[in-house]
Amino acid sequence: MRPTQGDIVLVPVPFTDLTSQRRRPVVVVSNDAYQAATQDFV
Repeated sequence: MRPTQGDIVLVPVPFTDLTSQRRRPVVVVSNDAYQAATQDFV
């Protein structure tokens, strides 16, 4: 399932020293056309 604009998803965010990561909630702000054209989301 691909996230759509406005969805809240959990993504792994690395610590600044890159030794570990933690899952954090983020809001998808990229629109659905962008989502269809790329595998990235903003």
